[in-house]
Amino acid sequence: MTSVPPTTYLIPVGEADVPRMSTMNSIFDSYSIKWTLTNDVFQKTRSLLDVGCGNGELTIKLAMQLREKGEEVRIVAIDRSDEQIRIARANSKKLGLTNITWIVKDAYRLKELESEHENGFDVVHCRFLLSHLRQPQEVVAQMASLVAKNGFLIIEELSGHRYQCLPSEPFCMKIWRWAVSIEHFIQGSDLSTGGRLPKIINNLGMENIEVSQPVPIAATSEQKALFALSLGGLFKTYMPRLFHFLINPWISALQNLEKEPSYSVKFVDFIQIRATK
Repeated sequence: MTSVPPTTYLIPVGEADVPRMSTMNSIFDSYSIKWTLTNDVFQKTRSLLDVGCGNGELTIKLAMQLREKGEEVRIVAIDRSDEQIRIARANSKKLGLTNITWIVKDAYRLKELESEHENGFDVVHCRFLLSHLRQPQEVVAQMASLVAKNGFLIIEELSGHRYQCLPSEPFCMKIWRWAVSIEHFIQGSDLSTGGRLPKIINNLGMENIEVSQPVPIAATSEQKALFALSLGGLFKTYMPRLFHFLINPWISALQNLEKEPSYSVKFVDFIQIRATK
């Protein structure tokens, strides 16, 4: 059995994380769908593996798009959290999607799928997982091994932790950035993982490597709620309740930022990579 490096994931999962995930999806999903299902990929896809699917919101949207092909596309989605998979399975059932297999599995054990999927997948996709891992290159290698001949490896990640807050960066946003840095320090992970991915993928022998760096914007009050939700999830879940008063003022400041229409936040370190086998 494949060894699994120790993983510390500080973000809440399950129902506690649905508001944050939905907010994040409202910012990034349109970019992800456009990049993942280009016309070429769309036409060739008969099977898709989504690695680190979370509660399945993006996976379900990809499945809905692929359903327009008029033929059933086989989809496998994995996440290490049984709570996330339980939510994803329930939501897909409500929508009548019967072609998604939801599996509780650690990304470091992807190769265990080879016995049942010996021909691989036309698309192997991953978003916002690798920057939380101590050994992301190991998972990328396993993902690449599961790509079918002439198939696509598609990864979306952060290449750093820069963003642009307009018209200026308030102190509460600096607190949020500090909290995220602490999160990754404790996890032993690296937010700059995305910037190394083209080289990692090239070293695996993948071809036709394409890179896109769009700049998603959190502009609406609902989208800017991501920052207060993230800060609250990080600290209120793991900080003893006795000390919540220390972080509450910064959460309130971020919530006030949501209401200020003149503010927007640009994610300038978002990177998308596509390669063929």
